[in-house]
Amino acid sequence: MLAERGFADIASVRLAGDKLVVRFSRLGTSELRFTVREHDGGFLAEFLDARVAPLHAPFRAAFEGRFEEVLDRVGARLLDR
Repeated sequence: MLAERGFADIASVRLAGDKLVVRFSRLGTSELRFTVREHDGGFLAEFLDARVAPLHAPFRAAFEGRFEEVLDRVGARLLDR
C-alpha cells in the first residue's frame, strides 16, 4: 500500500515483537508506537507514544484526520481514549 501511493521511501510500518512502529522520514523523523495484541479474531493496537520531528508538528492535525480515513479503508477503527 505504501509503495502504491509513492510513500515507500518516506514511510514504513514494522512489527517489533508486540510493538507496531510507524515511521516517517523526510525533513526529520517521526515515529508512532503502538502495543499490539490479539482481539476478537483480529488485533488491537494501543497507542504508546509519538516522537514528532519539529518540521512535522504543524501537520499533525491533518495527519491524524487522514490516518483515521486510512484505518477506515482497511476495515479498522479508531477507539476513543
